[in-house]
Amino acid sequence: MKLEREHKFSLDAAELPDPWVLKHDLALAGFELLPEGKHEQRDRYLDTPDRRLKQAGLAMRERRIGQRRLVTLKWAGSVTGALHQRQELELETSGWPPEVLAALPEGVAVTDLAVQLELTTQRTRFLVMQQACPEPGSEGSRGAGRRGVALAELALDEVSAHRPGHDVSIHFLEVELEALSAGADELARLAAALQELLPLAESSVSKLERATALLEAAPAQE
Repeated sequence: MKLEREHKFSLDAAELPDPWVLKHDLALAGFELLPEGKHEQRDRYLDTPDRRLKQAGLAMRERRIGQRRLVTLKWAGSVTGALHQRQELELETSGWPPEVLAALPEGVAVTDLAVQLELTTQRTRFLVMQQACPEPGSEGSRGAGRRGVALAELALDEVSAHRPGHDVSIHFLEVELEALSAGADELARLAAALQELLPLAESSVSKLERATALLEAAPAQE
């Protein structure tokens, strides 16, 4: 189990930012952006029909990236502005990990669970490093000794979501900034730099919560 710390933003734009422009602009703020590639991840969120996991403050996700399968259990945690902090248990496996099943609410078995929501995300990933030689007097000049250590992972996400058996689908763009070695101040400074560069709105909800709300508000398709 680990503590996940990340800033989540919705992106108010028609498309994701140009990575090369973003790389250049972040360099001026003292950060180096290293491309980590792009992949598709397919997520299925599971719960009982009467939402006993949600009521217990839990979210269970099955994620596939190519041939990889990851099972994740997330606790509700805390949200301050765009900063989400929560415990999560994630394991790569072909079955249902005993550690995850043991953490389910009393009386809930894996056979009680059904897929409630499906998300497909095209994710473009970057590592954010401290810039080697930031401009004198720039914000990035502080902490330059951390060069070579990844501060955070930046994800640019194109998301589509639907409920199994329903024709309605929704689409949205998100930006996630997850701490790796960054402390709270470093992560906040990096998040502030991104907000200066991109049309971002702080998001206090998870992808699951956002997709659920958008689907409930979406008109039925004929």
